[in-house]
Amino acid sequence: MADTMQFVATIAHQGEMRVIVIPKRMHDKISTFEGEQVKITIEKI
Repeated sequence: MADTMQFVATIAHQGEMRVIVIPKRMHDKISTFEGEQVKITIEKI
C-alpha cells in the first residue's frame, strides 16, 4: 500500500544542492518515511 501526502513546500538551495523544505507541522508524519526512497512530484501552485 502506498502512503500519499500532500503539502505546500518550498525549494531552497544549500551550496550546489537544492532541497525541499518541509513545513514543521508535517515533520511527525514525514518521519515514518525516514530512510525510505520516495517519489516526489512537483507542481507549481
